[in-house]
Amino acid sequence: MDERHEASLQRGYGVQLAMDLAEGGELATPLAAHEAAGGDYACWTTEEIVRLHGVLLDDLHRLAEADTPLEERFELLEWVFTERALEAEPFSFRACVRLLWRTCDPDLARDAIRALARTGLQAALAKYPAWLAEQVLREPQWVAEGLHRDPQWINEALVRARVEPDLFGAATAH
Repeated sequence: MDERHEASLQRGYGVQLAMDLAEGGELATPLAAHEAAGGDYACWTTEEIVRLHGVLLDDLHRLAEADTPLEERFELLEWVFTERALEAEPFSFRACVRLLWRTCDPDLARDAIRALARTGLQAALAKYPAWLAEQVLREPQWVAEGLHRDPQWINEALVRARVEPDLFGAATAH
């Protein structure tokens, strides 16, 4: 462990995150993780951990941008609107809001994000064919699951729609 990290531990300035990945991924002490990593162990300070919470919240601006891919959009929304049982996790949306926006109620923040996401999604869907935009709005969970399985799923569906014949047997040109 380098002198800076060792000194910060002795003074109590840093928070250490440790995992020994060599044997089954069990949690380990910082020193054991450092030794298992062969000297390449990363020490995270409290400031860096707080900054990481901020990075997660800053990504939410992507919901308002029309060019944000649907997969990324759905991942952000899943993080914001996660199950209540997972809200106590260290990097959950609720934890980030409580840490960085101390006076803000996470549920009120969710309401604002819901409106922002709706506006951004409508702008994003304007570039897709009407049938696909309608499908995304009607069954967003189904679309999100398809994107998780295969990020190219929508692009492939668009290509198939261009070459598949319509009910009368003629190729469809979109």
